[in-house]
Amino acid sequence: MVNKKIIALLSIVTISGFATSFELNSNGVSHIYFPIDDDISKWHIVAGSPWHKGSDTYADDWNLKAGYSAGIEPSTSCDRDRGAGVISSFVGTVILADKNDNIGEYGKEVIVQSSENSDFAIRYAHLDTVAVSNGDTVNIGTPLGTVGDSGTDCAHLHLVLYQNLNTTALNRIKNGHSPKSLSGSADTFAAKFASDATTGGGTTSTSKVTGIFDGAGSLINPKGNGYGNNYDIAKMYPHGGTGSTVVFQWLYDASTCSQLDISSQYDIGDVVIKSKKWSEHLTEKAFKVKLNEDAPITMKRPDSNPTWITFAVTTTSTLPYPNLIKAECKTSSDRFKTGIRSDIDKNLVDVTYDYYWTGTGSIISNVNRTFNPPYGMTADLASTFRTKNSLTSFQWLKQGDCQKLKISASDDSSVAVNGVHIKEWDAENWGESKCSSLPCTLSPSTNDFFVIKVKSSPDAVTSGQIQAECVQ
Repeated sequence: MVNKKIIALLSIVTISGFATSFELNSNGVSHIYFPIDDDISKWHIVAGSPWHKGSDTYADDWNLKAGYSAGIEPSTSCDRDRGAGVISSFVGTVILADKNDNIGEYGKEVIVQSSENSDFAIRYAHLDTVAVSNGDTVNIGTPLGTVGDSGTDCAHLHLVLYQNLNTTALNRIKNGHSPKSLSGSADTFAAKFASDATTGGGTTSTSKVTGIFDGAGSLINPKGNGYGNNYDIAKMYPHGGTGSTVVFQWLYDASTCSQLDISSQYDIGDVVIKSKKWSEHLTEKAFKVKLNEDAPITMKRPDSNPTWITFAVTTTSTLPYPNLIKAECKTSSDRFKTGIRSDIDKNLVDVTYDYYWTGTGSIISNVNRTFNPPYGMTADLASTFRTKNSLTSFQWLKQGDCQKLKISASDDSSVAVNGVHIKEWDAENWGESKCSSLPCTLSPSTNDFFVIKVKSSPDAVTSGQIQAECVQ
């Protein structure tokens, strides 16, 4: 059999000039999310109302049900939207939390200054309740309070994004005022939050940027050579309206694989890499990068202890064509390739759609190991998330004595799951689910590299781990 992974790697060429962006505007704050903990389709926007003067000419009012029209505030049913949840639109620090409606003209309010770009801050005003305090650090989706009518006469959310904040402007908004005066024309401290401020038009929903899970790779025998040992590749595909995700398992080794170079077949921008220890549920580190073949991004562990690591690579927008992501072992004597990268909040991007990715495993190496069981050779474990919809993945080289693969809960209990899917590593689409419960035995007709995903509901896998093992 001709190894399709070798063919794919040999076919890598560079197509330059492609770059994507997900930014609010040219000033550079990216990843601004919809601030209402509800269905975006229910919300109505009013911009440029006559009572919004000065900076707030560019404020937007959000009302859960239609009722506002340009410059006309309804006189009835003003309590219908009271209590709707308001959540943080980006990662930042609370620089004002007025819980008592005693500071400025906006009633009870919260102002969050971006930690990605301190020139920007968002005001959430006329709240009914405030759930944070001055100095709090908030993530995307952190509850800030609820919709109210404090400082006004009808329940709604008054939202304004301030930009180019200097010391004077910051002091004014911290004191409950608009950055300049409350009269006169609009100034440079405000930016409209709605369609003309968001790349591509429209407002993003509360759902974080997500990637459809396409594939998995492994670097699990750093002293060996070949796919799954000291390098591997995984293939991404275009998905309309969302990104693509591939994941890797990595056995850190200080002598032979103390860092990894991540590169892509074609230029892609705004890629997020998230890493964690394989046994941990939550992401340990995340950063945004731009990838291409000629300019890899290096990942490095902060300590020298050999550790199993899992990491995911997610595009934050739709790919224009299929792409390959390569991970390759390097040592500390190799150059650390910084590339174009920036640290981001680890909750910024969901690496899978609807399911929480918790880990990956591999059954691909023919090199003997001292592990018991021989992880990565004839068996491996991957984590599940007990309290969330969980997606666990495995890479499998079907060959020789490993013609069948048994997928089971690590305690070998019978478990109902939401599907066990398998595909050849470079296939674009997943087939129908092979099993709806564990244990499940897979035996495709051809020898090849395969990727397997197991989707489970909260508390389905009480052991918190799924095992894959070769069986006769």
